Amino acid sequence: IACAVAGLLALIGGAVLFSAVSATQVLSPVAEADVGDAVTFEADADSYVIILRRGEISDENVVDRLVLDTKCTVVRSDGSTKTVDGANQFSSSQTDFGASIGTFKATKGTTRVTCVGEGSRLVLDRFVIAPEHKSAQIVAFVIIGLGILLGLLGAWLIVVGVRGRSVVERVPV
Repeated sequence: IACAVAGLLALIGGAVLFSAVSATQVLSPVAEADVGDAVTFEADADSYVIILRRGEISDENVVDRLVLDTKCTVVRSDGSTKTVDGANQFSSSQTDFGASIGTFKATKGTTRVTCVGEGSRLVLDRFVIAPEHKSAQIVAFVIIGLGILLGLLGAWLIVVGVRGRSVVERVPV
C-alpha cells in the first residue's frame, strides 16, 4: 500500500509542479499584448515561450482551436526572424491559465513579437511571453512518470498480497 500511496503522491506532486511552472510563466511574463498587436521586450534569457491566455474560456477544445489558428512572428535583436505556428508545435501544454503557442530562441537584446490569429474569437485574446522553464517542466514530467510506475507497482503488490501467489508443492505419496 505504501508504494501505491507514494506513487499517487508523486503523481499529484508532479502535476502541481507542472501547473505551478505554467502559472508562473503566464502570471509573470516579460511582455504581454493583444493578439494582432506587436510587443517589444529586452531578451536576456535563451529560450522563451509564447502563451495564449485562456481568460474566461473553459472549453479546452475551443482553446486548442485558437492555438492552432495563431501564428507569431519573432524578430530577434540580430535581425533574424522566426515564425512560431501554434499548429506546428511538438506538443502544446494547457492549464487553467493559458495554452502554449510555441517556443523560440532569442538573442540578447531587443526582440519584437507579433501574434495574429484567424479565429474570430482571437481578437479578444491576449498573448504573453515568458522565459521557458524547460528543466522544471522536465522534472515535473519525470515525477509524474515515476508516480505512474510506483502506482502500478503498488497496485500489482496489492493484488499479489490479496490474492496470494500460486505455489506448487510436492505431496509425498
